[in-house]
Amino acid sequence: SLFALPPAIDPMTGDLTFAAPNNANGVSTVLACLKDTGGGTDTTCKTFSIMVMAVNQPPTATLPPSVRVGQNSGLHQVQYFLTNVMPGPSNENTQVITSVTCTMASVSQALFAAQPVIVLGTYTLSFSPAIDAVGSAVVTVTLTDNGGRANGGMDTNAFTFTIEIIGVNQ
Repeated sequence: SLFALPPAIDPMTGDLTFAAPNNANGVSTVLACLKDTGGGTDTTCKTFSIMVMAVNQPPTATLPPSVRVGQNSGLHQVQYFLTNVMPGPSNENTQVITSVTCTMASVSQALFAAQPVIVLGTYTLSFSPAIDAVGSAVVTVTLTDNGGRANGGMDTNAFTFTIEIIGVNQ
């Protein structure tokens, strides 16, 4: 259905209200009738259309909350780190994910010899801890699709996870 809350006209103000559910779009023809209480021919009806425009929904994905690795443990590659990657709901299945970026606070960057990256398409996480580094970094992963931002649409979505580098006895 095009409406979660059907169209209604306030009889005192003439304000039109309605609500469309998420991901709904289309056109609906509404018949509005006005009636006075003065007698005679006191009803007039008019039709009008309400168009709910489609907007791009943000991409979605599932990822684990954290990755734990040991100090001085070298290159790490976590295959399929992002799963259930979708450019939006099923009605946006012709869209594609165009980029995956990883960012973090500059203070956390010193923890890595190779900064965290996620490969577009395979969604493999790759990084290398810096020599003798111990600590944790909150990483923000941003997905972007090619659906655009027209009509208030959203073509990006951000997710976070933590990389923990645990000290080991040597």
